[in-house]
Amino acid sequence: MKTKKCIICKKKQLTNMKCKCGKTVCIIHRYPDDHNCDFDSKNEMKKKLINDNPKIVGTKIENI
Repeated sequence: MKTKKCIICKKKQLTNMKCKCGKTVCIIHRYPDDHNCDFDSKNEMKKKLINDNPKIVGTKIENI
């Protein structure tokens, strides 16, 4: 397995991971504010909630 270097500290470690923004970061710089993450998770989660929970409209009852 080929590991890439962290974009901040340039270390090549087994614990490096890929962030949602696409950057490879180490365990120390994994938080969004540590590596200037440009991924907008708030809007992404909002879109996911809208898609997963469609609006349900009930039918009206007819009067006899």
